[in-house]
Amino acid sequence: MATLTYTFDTLKVAILANTEEQAGSAFETELPNMIGRAERICYRALDLEIFDTEDGSKSTTIGDPELAAPDNSLVVRSVRLGTNPLVRRTRTMVRNYLDEVSAQGVPLYFAQVSTSLLIVAPRPDAIYAANQVANVLPAGLSDSNTTTVLSLHAADLLFWATMVEARTFQQAVDGEADLALSKANFTEALTVAKMVDWQRVKRVDYL
Repeated sequence: MATLTYTFDTLKVAILANTEEQAGSAFETELPNMIGRAERICYRALDLEIFDTEDGSKSTTIGDPELAAPDNSLVVRSVRLGTNPLVRRTRTMVRNYLDEVSAQGVPLYFAQVSTSLLIVAPRPDAIYAANQVANVLPAGLSDSNTTTVLSLHAADLLFWATMVEARTFQQAVDGEADLALSKANFTEALTVAKMVDWQRVKRVDYL
């Protein structure tokens, strides 16, 4: 049996075919952005270590608890400042520490605030080069990047994630029922996608 795959164009055609009654020019204009958001959802849900990247391009600023995450990060897995590994803590814990302790020092803890920002505590007493290991979002589907690891190896998951975005965008009659069905199908497709041998995909098939 042939494996389902998509290109950027065939995925757009498939989405439009399943939203034909409600799609319009605004929908078609937004569709590439829907696909981009769907890809991010898929990669976060799968948490694929094959896209873990070590980054040493960021550094701390004296007295400033904010530290930039690597570009295009989904999640930062670890942070080392010089030879000192930082311990991950919750945002609440790190913020409470910063509220209670104004003194600067060698940072001990970090928390991820967003995909682009971390906070560390205590506030840095020097400029420290940061070595971060992050799960990084790979290049998405586009006119110039017609296939991706998702479109080739988790096409059903990508389709249903995009359908969730499409149903959310439409806000039409029966949209809630359609959205619920799309979410259910996404959850089912995620279970299947997690069974893929992604290390083999990296080693042999794609990367």
